[in-house]
Amino acid sequence: MPALLACELAGGLTNQENQVGNCIQLASTLERDLVPPRPRVFLENSAAVPVLDDGNGGSLPYHRLWDLQHLRSCARKRYGVHVATDALSTQSSRHTEGMELSLMWSRGDPNVNWTFTHVSYVTRDPRKGAHTASAGSRSPHTKHILSTVSITKPTAGMLLPEHGRAAAQAVLRERVPRAIPMVVAREPFYALSSRITPNDTCAVPSAAIRARIDTIRATLGNYACLHARLEEDWFNYCCVRGSLQRGKVTAASEMEMKRALNAHSSTYANWTKSGGPGVPPACGVRNGHSMHAPPRHCFASADQIARVMLRTVSVARRSTVYVATGVRDDLLEPIAAHFHVARRPSSTAKDAPLLSYEDALVDRGVCERAPLGFFGHELSTFSMLIDQMRSSRGGMVPTVWWNKEI
Repeated sequence: MPALLACELAGGLTNQENQVGNCIQLASTLERDLVPPRPRVFLENSAAVPVLDDGNGGSLPYHRLWDLQHLRSCARKRYGVHVATDALSTQSSRHTEGMELSLMWSRGDPNVNWTFTHVSYVTRDPRKGAHTASAGSRSPHTKHILSTVSITKPTAGMLLPEHGRAAAQAVLRERVPRAIPMVVAREPFYALSSRITPNDTCAVPSAAIRARIDTIRATLGNYACLHARLEEDWFNYCCVRGSLQRGKVTAASEMEMKRALNAHSSTYANWTKSGGPGVPPACGVRNGHSMHAPPRHCFASADQIARVMLRTVSVARRSTVYVATGVRDDLLEPIAAHFHVARRPSSTAKDAPLLSYEDALVDRGVCERAPLGFFGHELSTFSMLIDQMRSSRGGMVPTVWWNKEI
């Protein structure tokens, strides 16, 4: 059996698609076949579950979201990586030995460096199941063999400079022996090469999702698209997490943040129960000089968004506007008062709670080709990727960032 690499994806849709690219590059570096990555889709449970435990842990097969044949073709042509069958993943989980890697960025002094950290090594005892331990553990079933590598701070986002990538790749090749049949990378939020663009990603929607997109678009005619980021998690991000203490987060400030988060969640709940009219509740948690304001115009109400859209010449009143959002219909009433609001049909499937990522892919595909324009939130990776996809198509109406126009 060939040496294998499996990846457990985590995070939002855009982050998980970036991780697919990272997994392919890691498989190339380690000279291993890649097991189709499994996306985690339970939003309320973000903790990764080891692939070696034989359980799905709230994840879906790769082909539920993305085109598996395209992954195989793309990985082979661009990186020389062979994508194994899903059956090999099940077989490999029964091996008596495997390695689990947690590869991430850990920032120390922002003016000095970033640290590329390899956390744990896993051996599987057939009698006791998988044992996972962090660096330094003395468990008899765990052997720590990976060191910490310091590299120069990247100049753009999470990207490694060329010499940093080379150093990381050299360490990985040296410290991850091919004799170990299965290596599992959990939440690979790192990049071994340049940022992936919409034109060269190996993760494209599955045929079933593309069919859903085409069916919806056929009913819309001439339409605009709005990414209405009005969900509670974004409200909390803008109004609480955006106001965290600068620099090191202490235990006290962490507790303060949690208290504020609970308070704002209650405020959001009361606001949504009333229909969320007008301006949303005040954002921001400030405590003297230690706290800072959240990003300007990070969160808005549907009424504020509607006013921005009415000022845009490309969208007339009563035009069809497809709304990509996770909120209830009643919270969109200020928009529906001026435009014909369309949304994707709700799912009645038993696994509907697992479909949020499938629905996000559908929304993205519909918005990508909206002829009258796209209204997005500049701080959202979902909106930003739609803008990139529309730009790469050419001839599309420029994106309006509604959060900047409020």
